[in-house]
Amino acid sequence: MKIYKNVKFIIVFSMAILISNACTDKFEELNTRNNLVSEDLVDVNLMLTRVQVKSIKEEIGGNFGNGYGNGIIGHYSGMSSTIGSRPFQEGDAPGVWTSTYSTYTNNLSEIIRLTKDDPELVNKMAIARIMKVWAFAKVTDTYGDMPYFESNLPIEQAVFNPKYDTQKSIYEHFFGELKAAVAELDASKESYGGADLIYAGDVEKWRKFANSLRLRLALRVRYVDQQMAIANISDLQESDLILTRADDAIMFTSKIMQIIRMSYITI
Repeated sequence: MKIYKNVKFIIVFSMAILISNACTDKFEELNTRNNLVSEDLVDVNLMLTRVQVKSIKEEIGGNFGNGYGNGIIGHYSGMSSTIGSRPFQEGDAPGVWTSTYSTYTNNLSEIIRLTKDDPELVNKMAIARIMKVWAFAKVTDTYGDMPYFESNLPIEQAVFNPKYDTQKSIYEHFFGELKAAVAELDASKESYGGADLIYAGDVEKWRKFANSLRLRLALRVRYVDQQMAIANISDLQESDLILTRADDAIMFTSKIMQIIRMSYITI
């Protein structure tokens, strides 16, 4: 009987200790991973820099890119030839598709989401919108119809099997995005500064880039939808466009990338 009482006492005492230690007002803190990057720690400047470095270096293709040869027109057909001049081999080069969705437009969409409610950050949002059109334009020009309106949504709205949108509807949205972004650019507001490796946050140069991109896209659809092309060309003046090398979209690559050369965004 005495042994039974001792065991009972030990059990009750142990439970009391466990219960007392289990009570805490830091439950949420203890159950949150401390290596997560919270929204308040996200730097949209660094996100833009990453997108520019990754996306523009792939324009060059080959060894300077990521090994897929992205940006080389010959690879778009899914055929490639080795350095040894072997016969053509069937295959695909999915880098343009994969990198755009996973890195470029995903990060640009997040920049837009994080800046859209702050009027002082309107330039950062507008520049991200312009770059997002440029990035997606390469994908639809390569593949045609693609997931667009249901892609790169916030995590709580994510669609894991997005529908494919028609290239026409995508182009229509491109034109609307570029016009809206140009209208939002405001030289009196904060921009990216040195984090923007292309124009150093110069909103006037981004305005010309966006208009020149709109002109390019309009020219691409002129034989398919003449009215759409005219509607997006008729309101542009020479002063709205890139006319001199001083306004070219150029990124000087660093020694860290192993090659020092100029990279051009293709308009």
